[in-house]
Amino acid sequence: MTSYIIKSILCSGILLAVYHLFLQKEKMCRFNRFYLLAGIVFSLVVPLVSIELESDSIPTAISKYDRTSNFVMDLTVRNVAVKSDIDISKSDTNWLEYAPISIYIFVVLLLLARLIRNLRIIFSKKYGTELIFYQGINIVLLPEPTVTFTFLNHIFVNKNDYLQKLIEDEVLIHEMAHVRQKHSLDILFIEVIQALYWFNPFFFFYKKAIQLNHEFLADEAVISKHFSVSSYQLMLLDKILCTKQVNLTSSFNYSITKQRLAMMTRTSNKTIQMLKKLATPLLTLCIAFVFCEKIYSQEKGNTAIKKAEPVMKSGNIRIADKSIPTKRPKGLYEQKSGPGLSAEKYGVFISTIENHTKYVTSEKGLKYSIVEMSSDLENQMYDLYMLMTKDQQIKVYDSGITIFKMDMPVKKAPTPEMFENWKKPTVFGIWINDKHVPNSALDKYKYSDIAEYDLSKLYGAALKGRIYKYQLNLLTNDYFDKTYDYRVKNLVLISK
Repeated sequence: MTSYIIKSILCSGILLAVYHLFLQKEKMCRFNRFYLLAGIVFSLVVPLVSIELESDSIPTAISKYDRTSNFVMDLTVRNVAVKSDIDISKSDTNWLEYAPISIYIFVVLLLLARLIRNLRIIFSKKYGTELIFYQGINIVLLPEPTVTFTFLNHIFVNKNDYLQKLIEDEVLIHEMAHVRQKHSLDILFIEVIQALYWFNPFFFFYKKAIQLNHEFLADEAVISKHFSVSSYQLMLLDKILCTKQVNLTSSFNYSITKQRLAMMTRTSNKTIQMLKKLATPLLTLCIAFVFCEKIYSQEKGNTAIKKAEPVMKSGNIRIADKSIPTKRPKGLYEQKSGPGLSAEKYGVFISTIENHTKYVTSEKGLKYSIVEMSSDLENQMYDLYMLMTKDQQIKVYDSGITIFKMDMPVKKAPTPEMFENWKKPTVFGIWINDKHVPNSALDKYKYSDIAEYDLSKLYGAALKGRIYKYQLNLLTNDYFDKTYDYRVKNLVLISK
C-alpha cells in the first residue's frame, strides 16, 4: 500500500506539472479538461497495473532453476513438515497497527460530511424560491443579494436583478455554458477524489486547475456569441467585488479573473498545439511504464506448472500430475556429464530407483509414482547420474526418471519495495512456511522477517479458479533456521 500511495502521488504530481508547464497557457481548453480528469484517474490506476517483462537474465526477485523433470516438484522446503514451536500468527493484538487506517477513515468521513453539508446548503436555496425554466435550464430566483453562480442544472441569481434585467446577457451565457458543459460534475468528481485520497496534496491543485479551465471554456462560449472582448473584460472587472459564495459553484474572484482576461487575448499556434496534443499520450505512456508494477517472468520452460499446490506428500518429495513435455528441457543439455557408466552400473542405477518407487492412485483416480529412499542412497544415485555420459542422462530422462540436486539454502531477504508489491492479491498468491495465506497476512511481518522467497508463474490450468498469476513461496527466518539441517541433508530430489 505504501508503494501504491507514493507512486500515485508522484504520478499525479508529474502530470500536473506537465499541464502547468506545457498545456495551461494554450487555447485548447476542451483537450485540457479531458487531460486533467484523465490525469486523476490515470494516477490512481497506473500503480495498480502490472506488466510482465521477459528477461534472459532473471533478476534477483526471481529464483530460477533449470528443471529436467517432467514432474512438478517443489524445489524449496515446502515439502518439509516441521512442527514449529513458535506460532508467529498468534500474538497479542497491537492496536497501534489500526491507527493509520482509523485516521484515514476518520478524515474521509469528515471530508465527505463537509461535502454533503455544502451540497445541502446549495440545494436548500432552491426550496421555497421561484424557479424559471429557460432553454432547458432552471433559473433559481433568490431573494437575498447574491452573485450569479451555477450548480448542476441550476443557475442561481438575485430575483430583483433578474426581473429588472440588471444581469448582463454575457453573465447568463457564461453560466449557461457551465450548465450545458456539465462542469459541476467535474467538481463533484474531484471533491470525492479529494475526500478519498486526502493524503495526496496535488489533488487540491487539480481542483483549482479544473475550475480555472471551466472559466476559460465558459468565456469561449460568451465570445463565440460575437460579444466584444474588451467590453466583456470590463464587465468581468466589475464583478470581482462579489459577495461570499459557497464552495462547488462557479464564481468570480480576482485571481481567476486575472487569468481569464489574459487567456481571452492570447493568440495560439495551431502547429504547436497539435504537436503538444500528439506528445501528451506518448509522455503518459512513458509515465505509465515508470509507475506501473513490472514483473520479470522466468523463461518459459517445457514443463508448465499444472498445479499451484502439491497434491501428495510422501518421503522427502512432493509429486503432482505428470506433464508430458513437447521436447527435452534445455537444462538437460546444459548440466554436467561424466565419462560414462558401465552397463552393469547403469542397470543398478535403474533397478535401485525402480525398487524404491511406489505407485498409488488418488481418490480421483489419478495415478502417481513416489520414489522413497534414504538421503544417503539419494546422494549415491546422484553421484552415479553425474558420472553418466550425456547420452546416458538423456536415456534416463526418456525412461521417466528425473534427478535434481538443489543448491545449498542461503538466506535472501527481499527489498522493502518487493515486499510491498507482494501484497497485491490479483498478482501474487502467497505461501508462508508451507501454508497458503491471504496477502494481508504479510502485514504481520516486515520485509526483514523473510529469509527466502521463490516465485513461479502459473500457466494454463493452474490459472483456473485463481485471481493471481504468480505463486510466491516465502520462508521466515525462524522456519529457515529450523529446517536448515534437514534441507542440507536432503538436497537431492528423485522422481519417476
